[in-house]
Amino acid sequence: MWLVAWRRSQMPVGMVLQAMVLAGVLFGLSMGMYGRWIAGRHGIPHWRDFQG
Repeated sequence: MWLVAWRRSQMPVGMVLQAMVLAGVLFGLSMGMYGRWIAGRHGIPHWRDFQG
């Protein structure tokens, strides 16, 4: 996003960093929830249920 849009918008660096962190957290949470949902649909157990 920085290279494409924000570089010319004169957005403050602090705001850019906050947006980057928020986007990363939201993406990580959504991918984690999606992965757990798919695992549940296919009957894949949690990691803690594997013996090792």
